Amino acid sequence: MVGNLRWSWDHDTISLFRLMDEDLWEETGHNPLMMLGQLKQQRFEELVVDDSFMSQLQRVGQRFDEYMSSVQWYEREHEVNDDGPVVAYFSFEFGVTESLQIYTGGLGILAGDHLKSASDLGVPW
Repeated sequence: MVGNLRWSWDHDTISLFRLMDEDLWEETGHNPLMMLGQLKQQRFEELVVDDSFMSQLQRVGQRFDEYMSSVQWYEREHEVNDDGPVVAYFSFEFGVTESLQIYTGGLGILAGDHLKSASDLGVPW
């Protein structure tokens, strides 16, 4: 799930990372891959027996699965196949989240918004 950038705009997923270790979440610059790599085994063991955490993890995972498997606008409105149109968006910067510092300003943020919108619409890439 952290390999998919959906976590960067889903507040429940971000909250889940904060629950794991809020200080480490801040220290790693809100980077879930870095945070999970530094989280101690003991903390994982504590989280596995925390019913509240496990419930939220299950909800977040279920919502992620629903998002990934849902039929989105593009698929409903257009025939989707390997020979169909593909969209490419070229930009020098994409402002998706602060842990991916590949943006410097407003146009990068706009490009990041376009990525999220394309994902939500199911535009093929």
